[in-house]
Amino acid sequence: MKMAPGRKIDRFMLKDGREVVARLPRKGDERKMMRYINELAEEKAYISVEKKKTIKDEKKFLRELLAGMKSGKKTAFVFESGGRIIAMADSCKGACDKDGHVCKLALGVLKDFRGAGLGNLIMRMLIDASRKKLKCRVARLSVYAPNKPATSLYRKHGFRVAGRIPKGIRHCGEYIDEMIMVKEI
Repeated sequence: MKMAPGRKIDRFMLKDGREVVARLPRKGDERKMMRYINELAEEKAYISVEKKKTIKDEKKFLRELLAGMKSGKKTAFVFESGGRIIAMADSCKGACDKDGHVCKLALGVLKDFRGAGLGNLIMRMLIDASRKKLKCRVARLSVYAPNKPATSLYRKHGFRVAGRIPKGIRHCGEYIDEMIMVKEI
């Protein structure tokens, strides 16, 4: 079944009783997405974005994301609570014929929603969509070595460390190790 952008996929109750709606991203999400990513940047979260984004940045990001989803090379989810985006996740297929069976996963959760079980829901959805929609056989992700909660989450879902790039990430002016984790799906 092909899911229309923005269509609700599911509702979840977190451990603490808060309701979360999972859906596909849609045109018009730019402002909510900008608030979400800027909140993560402000807290200095372990994500690839350090500087705040503008609405123009988010429009471009969303346009590219939706095009990737339409072409069958990406899948993505938005997670909302109280009308606010509180997490996002995506999976992107390899670009070449020889790595088209490998998906790169990425996710981010706002601080107020960590530790409430959302990460487990996101991982199950991402792995399932990568296998079923993108036809991937291997999932990979990158994690900052000091990010113990994320590393623990990924291990819980069967990922193992395949490599480590010493000082592979510059985070807040400091160089830290990047770990590459993989799982056959």
